[in-house]
Amino acid sequence: MFHHGGVILLKAKRVAQGDLNRVAIRLAMLRVANYVAIVRAAIRVAIIRAVIRVVIIRAAIREVAQEEMAAFAVDENPEPVYGRYDGDHIYGINPVLLALRSQRRKIQELILQEDIDTKVKKDSSLQEILDLAEKSSIPVRHFSKHDLNMMSDNRPHQGAILRAKPLSFLKAEPLPKSDDFKVVLALDEVEDPQNFGALLRSSFFLGCHAVVTCAKNSAPLTPAVSKASAGALELMSVYSTENMMNWLDQCKENGWQVVGTALSESAIPFKELPRDKPTILVLGNEGHGIRTNILRRCDHLVTISKSAPGSEMSPVAGADGVDSLNVSVTGGILLQHFISGSK
Repeated sequence: MFHHGGVILLKAKRVAQGDLNRVAIRLAMLRVANYVAIVRAAIRVAIIRAVIRVVIIRAAIREVAQEEMAAFAVDENPEPVYGRYDGDHIYGINPVLLALRSQRRKIQELILQEDIDTKVKKDSSLQEILDLAEKSSIPVRHFSKHDLNMMSDNRPHQGAILRAKPLSFLKAEPLPKSDDFKVVLALDEVEDPQNFGALLRSSFFLGCHAVVTCAKNSAPLTPAVSKASAGALELMSVYSTENMMNWLDQCKENGWQVVGTALSESAIPFKELPRDKPTILVLGNEGHGIRTNILRRCDHLVTISKSAPGSEMSPVAGADGVDSLNVSVTGGILLQHFISGSK
């Protein structure tokens, strides 16, 4: 019996010892797992720190590189020596001279070419420009021809540029009734500044009563127009209307006749048109001519006859290839005809 109890006790000790071993193994395994987790966490932290260091280093390198590039970079749009100005740069002797005489603009300054002698006889107009500027206390500066070329977009400035505020169109009101024969020039979407300027020049020279343009799709009052007008723009008011059709209708109600230009068969030679009413002469766009809705409001359509082939005016073979006139030339011929008849 005692032997049997000893065996049982021995077995119990062995089981207990096995359990203790298993617990010890498990504890050891837990410790190892904890160590692994700690090592992994430490590795992650080290990697994150290394990444952050790389990002910081790259950012620093990029900043230094940008600073180095900026130090050697060339400004693609540097400030010009004469400074920037948002207004008009009026160029050419006549436009500048007449702008100074008329004083219709707010003038910023006068810029002259530095190597031009204003006292030379051929540059007497330049001397007058300088005198007018000094009389009006307008600042005067001198720059090279290259600088003036840049300010005028390489247009013929003739050594003088005037910085001034732009001119604006006046609102065209319906023309009142008139017992006198007057001629008003209406431009239906004339867009080319050279044509517009040439028409203003002819209108001013011949004594046209007024010039009216469309508010949209027409050349604005730019320095190029002033130059093309030989400065006439600086001396005259130019009107515009938001609706040319309505404006013509209102003028017709007040007794004005509307005359348009056309190459159609219904057009008559301009010399056959009686000059017995105040007249609005309509000229159209350089490409498509007078718009249809404007043509419908014309009381008369006129044309300028071409000289016969083989005549003294067209002796060259193939002269039929020139079959039309520029709008500014047409305007000059017709204005001279109508206005001369009223004098």
